[in-house]
Order: sequence, then structure tokens, then C-alpha cells
Amino acid sequence: MYSRLIRYRLVGLVAGCLLVSGGITAEELPVIEEPVPAGDFPLPKNIAVKPDEESLGNRPHPTPFVVSNSSTRHTVDLDHPGRRNQCGHAATNPYHKALAITRFTRTEADSAKAGGLHQVEEELPSLLSQHLQNRHAILTPVHLPQSLASASDLRVSNQVQQLARTHRTQFVITGEILDMSMAYPGATYAPSLYTRFVNGVHDTLGVKTRFDKRDRHFAFQLSLRDGFTGQVLFQKRYATYGTWNLRNRRDVDFGSALFWKTDYGEQISGLVGKAGNELAAAIQCQPYITRVESRPSEQQILLHSGANNGLRAGDRMTLYQLVVQPVQGEYQLYDTRLVDRQAVIELREVYPSHSVAVVSSEYLLSGQYLAVAP
Repeated sequence: MYSRLIRYRLVGLVAGCLLVSGGITAEELPVIEEPVPAGDFPLPKNIAVKPDEESLGNRPHPTPFVVSNSSTRHTVDLDHPGRRNQCGHAATNPYHKALAITRFTRTEADSAKAGGLHQVEEELPSLLSQHLQNRHAILTPVHLPQSLASASDLRVSNQVQQLARTHRTQFVITGEILDMSMAYPGATYAPSLYTRFVNGVHDTLGVKTRFDKRDRHFAFQLSLRDGFTGQVLFQKRYATYGTWNLRNRRDVDFGSALFWKTDYGEQISGLVGKAGNELAAAIQCQPYITRVESRPSEQQILLHSGANNGLRAGDRMTLYQLVVQPVQGEYQLYDTRLVDRQAVIELREVYPSHSVAVVSSEYLLSGQYLAVAP
């Protein structure tokens, strides 16, 4: 009873201060409601208010839409080609595709200084990896210590091909952390006496209003690349924001228990889940491909995949030739494409990490090949 009385008095005190300061009118005062036990009423259905048709990617602070059921706030680059679905329906093949995920890059080095969030380059890929494993039953990705740029050029494509060949993966996931800045740095780093009072009231009451200026941005770009050609299969920018009220904490660390208790951490957790779901859908919509070892004029071949990937004896796959051509005028840069040779293989012996197959057609092998399943 006394705690509720103190709560109401604090609300009246901050309301009076805001009215006296001239910052708002009486009609604009925030309404503080008593919390309702979760078991009394069902959660509302997800309701999203979409942004306008203007490209969000050209705005410094894009307009968010709010998913009411989870209180997560996401912004989406509407013009990005990665937003379009890769296939009309989810693929149903039983094969498990091998992934590698690199360390993410950070475009603004100082943006992680508040809270000591410098481990974000390693922790964010780890969070995505855990989500893919736990929610979508995807094989454990190979974590790579190096990072790659997100630019779609041949040099990066060749680096992706080398990494995929070394670690025997079909896909390579790369990322870039674009923004971790404060929306209003002064409200966090050098708040006035009045701002400190307003911040304290918000922390005490556990509310969020437009007068709390401690919002912090978080944006990253995610890319899924084909390991055989290096081409981008899926790419999208994700962004959100949340209240950062740990100004006096210097060693919070990204992904720590204290970090996830903040509103900022909650919003990032929801954003990573959304990105992981869309990434898993893009992976599922791609055909299963594995590298082949063959000898000229021999019908028996070796596949770099086996029972761990869901292959079984008797499975049939199609052969594609991997055609690599040097780029004219560029040093050690190559353009790679796949050519369907209309040849079918059948698996005869399947082991955990590799398989033995035979070419069922009269086609004579010469060059580099990949086995493709729908």
C-alpha cells in the first residue's frame, strides 16, 4: 500500500516539474498504469505498424515499427534485394547444409565504448549461431576468427571461396556492425540536473516515455554467401534502439547477464532472433550442394559429405561443373559459375563425413564438379 502511495506521489512530482518547465501540456502527460499479472489476460496478437514507402536506408534515424507482443523495435530496409523471398515455399529436402560464420566487422570503433561492448564482433555471430542451432536444427557453424567486408566485389568473393574450401562448408555468413551510437549523447554522458532527475524518475517507475533521451541505436548488416561461387545469396540491414541506463557501468560486456537485463539488450535479443529466422529461411530455400573429387574418365567419385549431412545410400544427385575463369586485367581474381552437365550420380557407400557415388550416365568427367540435390 505504502509503495503504491509513494509511486503515485512520484508521478505527481515529475508531472508537476514537466508542466512548470513548459516542456509539455497537461494533455501530453504520460499515463502510468499499474502492472497487470500476466496470467489474468492473454497477450495481444502481434500488431505491426509498417513504415511509409520512403526508403528507410537513406535516413540517419529510420522510423521504427513496434511489435506489441514482444516489445521489440525493428527497422527494415525496404529497398534491399535481400528482403525479397528466395523461394515461394520452404524446401523439404532432408540434407543438413554446412555453414561457416566469420567474425563481424565494426565500422565505428568508438561506438562500443559505452559499457565496454567491444566483444560484440565475436558475440553477435555466436548469438546467431546459437539461434540457428536451437531454433532451426542447423548444423553447428564453423566459427572463423577473421572478418570480411560486406562489399559485393570479386576480391571478397574469392576470399569466401577459399574459406569455404578450407572448412568444407556450403555457405559463409559475414556481417558488419554499423551503429551502436547514442541518439542524444548529452543525456547519457553529460546530463544536466534536470535530465538526471527525469532519468531517475524513469528508472524508479520503470516506465518509458518520450522524455527519456537515453536511446541507443544498434544496426548491423548480415550477408549469406555461396561458398562455391562467393556470390551473395541473402543480404539485409537490421536496426533497432533501446534505453541505455548504465552510464556509470564501464564493464558491462556485450552478452553479459547485466547487458540482457537492460532495455537495450532486450531489443537486440529480439532483433537477433528476427535476423536468425530470416537467415534460416534463406538457407533452407537453397539447394544442397557438396564438392566432388573425381578422376578423368572414371565413373566413381568421392563426395565431401556423408551421413552427418543426412545423405543415404541410394540417394541421387545432379552433377554441375564448376567453371573458373580469370578476370581480365585483375591479378589473381577469378569469376566462377556453375554449368549443369545433365549427369546423375547415385550414392553407393555413405560414411559420416564422406560418400562414394557412381555416375549413372555415360558422361565422362573432366574438371571440377559439384553434386546438387533439390
